Amino acid sequence: LQYSVEYQSGQGLPVHRERLASWMTHLGMPADPESLIVTQGGQHGISLALQALTRPGERIAADVLTYPGLITAANQAHLKLLGVPMDDQGMDMDALDRLCSQQSPRLVYVMPEQNNPTGIPLSEARREHLVTLARRHDFWIVEDGVQYLPETERSTPLYRLAAERTLFIFSTSKVLAGGLRIGTLLTPPMLRERVSTALRAQSWMVPPLMIEAVCRWV
Repeated sequence: LQYSVEYQSGQGLPVHRERLASWMTHLGMPADPESLIVTQGGQHGISLALQALTRPGERIAADVLTYPGLITAANQAHLKLLGVPMDDQGMDMDALDRLCSQQSPRLVYVMPEQNNPTGIPLSEARREHLVTLARRHDFWIVEDGVQYLPETERSTPLYRLAAERTLFIFSTSKVLAGGLRIGTLLTPPMLRERVSTALRAQSWMVPPLMIEAVCRWV
C-alpha cells in the first residue's frame, strides 16, 4: 500500500488506470488505460472538462432539461448555458444545428443513455447526427455516462463514434457506491495534459488510497 499514500501524477497511477480500464471494458465501455484520467467522481469530471475546454463567458449547450450538477458547474465557471429542445428521442439535432449557426457553443453536454432528469435516451440516429454536427461546427462533446445501464440496454457510445472530440465521464457512484467519489474521464490525446493540469490546479491528485479501495472492490 506504500504507493497509495505517496504523491502521484495527475492522471493517476498506471496500475489503477489499468484496473479501471479493464473494469469499464468488462461493463461494455472499452477504455484504453492511457486515455483515462482518474477523477473524484462524475461531478469532478464535469468540472475538469469545463475547465479544460472553456474560458469564462463562452457558451456551452445541453438539453433544455439537464443535470443540475452541470448547471452548477457552468455557473461556477461563468459560462453561458444554452438549452436545446428535446423530444422522446433526445436532443433535437435540427435545433442544435440552428443554435450552432447563431451562437457557436464551445461544447455540447449530453447524457445519451439516460438523460437526467427525464430518463430519455438519445437515439442511435441522433448520436450519429450529433457527431456530424460536432465536426461541422467544430465543438467538443462531453458525454456523461454515469447513469450506468447494462450493455444490452445501451446504444453506441459517442466516444466510439467521435473519439477525437469526445470526453467521456464515468463514475463508481451508480455501480458501486456514491460515497466512494472515484470516477474516470476518458480523454482524447491532445487534451490529456490540459486536463491533468486542471486537476493538479484543483487538488494536485485524486487520493490514491481511495482509488486503491475501489480497485480492490472491483
